[in-house]
Amino acid sequence: FMLKNRFRISNAFAKGGQAVVYKAFDKQSKKVVCIKRYTLNESLGLLELGLIEQEAELLKQLKHPNIVKFVEIVKENAAISIVMEFVEGVTMHEFIKRQFQDFPIKNTGLNVQEILDYMKTRMDSKNLKYDYQSKIRSYFKDQKFPDLQTMKLHPKVLELFNISQNLFYQDVVADLFIQLLQCLQHLHSQHIMHRDLKPENIMVSFVNGKFHIKLIDFGFSIKKQTDHTLLGTQGFIAPEIEQHKTYDCKVDMWSSGSILYYLLSGINPFIQSNNQEFNQLQIRYGLHFPLQEAVPEYYVDIIQHLLIDYPSERFSAEQTILNIQNSININNSENVTSSVTPNSQKTKQIRIALAGDLGVGKSSLIVKICQTNQIYEISHFYQTFENIKYHFQFTDTQGTEGRNLSILPQIYRNAEVLLVCFSFSSAKSLENVNYWLQSLQKIGRANVILVVGIHHDSDTVRTEQVESVIKKLNVEYFEYVGDVEQLMRRIMAECKAKNVGKDVSEIEGLKVVQKKKCE
Repeated sequence: FMLKNRFRISNAFAKGGQAVVYKAFDKQSKKVVCIKRYTLNESLGLLELGLIEQEAELLKQLKHPNIVKFVEIVKENAAISIVMEFVEGVTMHEFIKRQFQDFPIKNTGLNVQEILDYMKTRMDSKNLKYDYQSKIRSYFKDQKFPDLQTMKLHPKVLELFNISQNLFYQDVVADLFIQLLQCLQHLHSQHIMHRDLKPENIMVSFVNGKFHIKLIDFGFSIKKQTDHTLLGTQGFIAPEIEQHKTYDCKVDMWSSGSILYYLLSGINPFIQSNNQEFNQLQIRYGLHFPLQEAVPEYYVDIIQHLLIDYPSERFSAEQTILNIQNSININNSENVTSSVTPNSQKTKQIRIALAGDLGVGKSSLIVKICQTNQIYEISHFYQTFENIKYHFQFTDTQGTEGRNLSILPQIYRNAEVLLVCFSFSSAKSLENVNYWLQSLQKIGRANVILVVGIHHDSDTVRTEQVESVIKKLNVEYFEYVGDVEQLMRRIMAECKAKNVGKDVSEIEGLKVVQKKKCE
């Protein structure tokens, strides 16, 4: 065909949809290229043809180190071809497959209908995700998972990239994922939605001693602020697309959450099933496989804020980069921080954990402070107080104090501020404040401890009872009657007085939730 006039074409090495992909040598530039060729026939409709030309046009505009470079588009009588740079390496899917080959998921008799029937009995639960993941865990009691804290690159990965010095897999994941986020940051700044992010569309290579990714397929991409077209790949498609809603670039952030989960576990977070009722249940409630305990907390936090069915609360690329960078030290810092540091400024990051009896209103209080629609293990809130910027990370027990006391030390150990809560509608919860204070003093080393009394419509506890208990305990106390700002002022005043919190970078103007000023 006409391409042969300029390119010396080798055999096809991949097929995708209606395209055949060839490796070729460009006689003009003297470089190896990749040719994605579509044959024009009856099966290739006007819509598909439009998407092909749209992909070429977008690639022509995009200039980014993590996006495959466009060479040209060639139109012939019987075919249309997009010529791009040839990227050495393997797909991220193959990379992950090699890394986790010693930890195959065993067929444990997982029964989708059984899970669906069980979940129908739990629809009134206050923590549906916990119930779902507990049920899933019952099928994988004997499953072997790696320890991500100590896991290094698999010998087959080292062999593939001819790497002599082994690296911690966790560090590689952070590097690869931030590169993907920087790529999305670039796309979204130009109002471009990718809409088909998945490991098969990402190439991983090892160049000059560093891992590098390239996004290679833009067949479903569109330059538009919102859209409603149904497309994507099962397991990586955002719920608003599945539900035929109008969506924006946050759909890519959902997909990136699935990819991060896949990088950390070797499996897709969502069960692939022909049962549409079960699929809709997963999508509607963000029900995914439980992450193994070895996954670092900051990754759990990020995944929870990416795999959320409220797009407005889903982290942006900038927010996700910031959270990763503030949580870990990246080996290749000069490579991964360049896109966010120029306009950065310092902020105080403080971890707050809530304690108290089950049902006193701890989760509801966090939801109100952080202005979210659902409960997370960690919720974020940004606020300025007396010219100091604060980033609060609220840790919620999510009902675990009533189920599994053994995990509470993990929740409270690293908290710098402890809010011990009781309800004015429960005298028992007031009596138990002393128990919580004694227990927490054995676990953690919080700099600020504040007892918070929460009012409800059915209050039965008298003010004199509270004053008597607080006086005996000799602790700081705050009576919460619904004024969140007043509570936060008290917390920030206590933190400032005791110089609590560590300095981290904050992107200027970044909003995780609505930022308020209480000066």
